[in-house]
Amino acid sequence: NKNNIYDKHKLIHTLISLGKYEDAELRLNKLIKKKSITGEQLGLTFFYMASVKYEKNDLSSALSYGLKAHRLLKDKPELNYLIYLVCLRLNKIEEAKNFILISINTNKRILDKNNSFNSENILDQVDLYLRAINLYINLNNVSEAYKMIEELSEFLSNKMDKKIIFSIFEDLLIKYSLS
Repeated sequence: NKNNIYDKHKLIHTLISLGKYEDAELRLNKLIKKKSITGEQLGLTFFYMASVKYEKNDLSSALSYGLKAHRLLKDKPELNYLIYLVCLRLNKIEEAKNFILISINTNKRILDKNNSFNSENILDQVDLYLRAINLYINLNNVSEAYKMIEELSEFLSNKMDKKIIFSIFEDLLIKYSLS
């Protein structure tokens, strides 16, 4: 049954990435109605539902499902990031700040544990830091923004040499100029 749920989650994830939100939502509702899934599997189901609701711009439902998922999935940076995005759109800036910080710390723990420092992982982490810095600046909290900048600098200097840092920021600039 666990493999069956895994396959269903995989299909739902694919549907979401293809923008087939109605199909994904239908399958998620069936999973939620089944009382047989619990724990992490249920948390993942709620996370996917929050993603669908976010994409459909149903922000209050997205937040509700996101928080349900959060109670079951603490160490999922993508979930914390999604809740951050929802809170930001709902103009709940303090909550958004809390979830971006949780996302940064969770992601950092996972990166440290896995020792997986490829440029994509580091770019993701840099992006999280930049979002947090921007949020602090928007909240007129310059001292916290500087703390985040220091933390970002420390994170980068511990992980790589200057040439790699330069290429990452070069990639980041290209990524932002294209978006």
